[in-house]
Amino acid sequence: MKRAAALEEKLALLPRGPGVYLFLGRANRVLYVGKASDLRSRVRSYFAGEGPADRPRIRALLPEVRDVEVIPTSREQEALLLENSLIKRHRPRGNVRLKDDKNYLCVRIDRHHPFPRITLVRKFRRDGARYHGPYASARAVREAVRTIQAAFGLRVCSDHVLETRGRPCIYHEMGRCRAPCAGRVTRAEYRKLVRRAEEVLRGDARELLADLERRMKERAAALEYEKAAEVRDRMAAIRRITERQAVKLPDLRARDVIHVSRRGADLLFLVLFVRDGALLSRRHHVIRSDAELPEAAAAFLVQFYAEGKAVPPEILLSEEPEGRELLEDWLSGVRGGKVRIRVPRRGAPRELLHLAARNADEAAARREITRGEGTRFALEALAERLSLEGPPARIECIDVSTLQGTATVASLVAFEDGLPHPASYRRYRIRTVRGQDDFAAMREVLRRRVRRMDEMPLPDLLLVDGGRGQLSAALEAMRELRATSLVAPTQFLQLFWAALEREIKQRGWRTAFERLRRIAR
Repeated sequence: MKRAAALEEKLALLPRGPGVYLFLGRANRVLYVGKASDLRSRVRSYFAGEGPADRPRIRALLPEVRDVEVIPTSREQEALLLENSLIKRHRPRGNVRLKDDKNYLCVRIDRHHPFPRITLVRKFRRDGARYHGPYASARAVREAVRTIQAAFGLRVCSDHVLETRGRPCIYHEMGRCRAPCAGRVTRAEYRKLVRRAEEVLRGDARELLADLERRMKERAAALEYEKAAEVRDRMAAIRRITERQAVKLPDLRARDVIHVSRRGADLLFLVLFVRDGALLSRRHHVIRSDAELPEAAAAFLVQFYAEGKAVPPEILLSEEPEGRELLEDWLSGVRGGKVRIRVPRRGAPRELLHLAARNADEAAARREITRGEGTRFALEALAERLSLEGPPARIECIDVSTLQGTATVASLVAFEDGLPHPASYRRYRIRTVRGQDDFAAMREVLRRRVRRMDEMPLPDLLLVDGGRGQLSAALEAMRELRATSLVAPTQFLQLFWAALEREIKQRGWRTAFERLRRIAR
């Protein structure tokens, strides 16, 4: 009652104006972060059962709230950025959080430099340079850029090396650079090569691909198959970034097309990057959240574009986001030009959203196959092979490594329902073992792992890397700790040796060996 009264008193003293509020639970753990144009009105509405509190997700959190903190800001845009920063820092379970928020690679060409070079960057800056991308496949664009640089003889050295070097480097000797550092090419000639490289990046790679194909055939005819395969891989990389799906649009404006949909307990965001009237690449993001689609769309836009991604002049969305005008103002500031958010209902932009929806269905189906049937069959086969009671829901694997008896460490990786669970990964620095003793190190790791069973559930299946010695050390450690709950579900640790001994007693060691070898196959 005292806590409720103190909270009510604090709510009455909340400031007016824009800012960010944090709902805190036990031990001051952040449960939810939100922004508001009027802090007092918005926060009090939650506890009065009005407005945003009608969302089931937020309403379920209210009984756990022990305190409320607010951070006033001078403008709503500042609150928008501060909210995103706090969500990344505290990772509250009540918010929509984009985990895979890395920036995609872009190709940067500084055309103001007398001898521009092609560089790969992950952040878009308003520096006057020309950017191509973004590209979802980092491997393909890296290989393509290397091929383009070699094909047109563009420099790969830094500006400092270019200014201080007076004679050609090894790249010129290999025929991969025109050596602007030594004056072997004029500025006009070099700029023509840069323009041809940009044409390839925009999709016109016919001449380059024809030249590569000719080289591949020549090397194959000379029986240089490995070199021919290298050229083939370069051609594949060029095609991956240039053979784009044509999109019929009334203009060549750059657009990002974002389709958001709910798939069970997850939200699926499918992003199409459209540049120069063509589909450049796509990317999908899956977020576990029960947020409403308008709120989720707004949160996704902020987190997706907050870290230096290239912002196009137009963003097409399948759902109307919350605070659309505020988002447009903020994105315009990030881009340095007008940005428009549209939810088209007809015409070519609507067809783009239909294309994004079809891509989302395909991505969801592929993900469902990966997570569903294939994983289930694999777990069932594993349980049958190891004579487990059922498919293991949680699997842990432990490996010990050492550098000639020094710097001994152990790694633990975990899988839940057949998929990696990075939150459970652990690295152990071995404390009690001196010198190279893998068996003792394994015993220490198992003891420490079982003692922390209150933090992580014990696995249904435990894999230890090594031979019979590591296995015996693991069993010894668990027996010492009386970890019967761990030994029982992980029968594979002892079943192999028990089965081997039984087979030897009943059929002899030759028959037992042949039987186990057939099982292993």
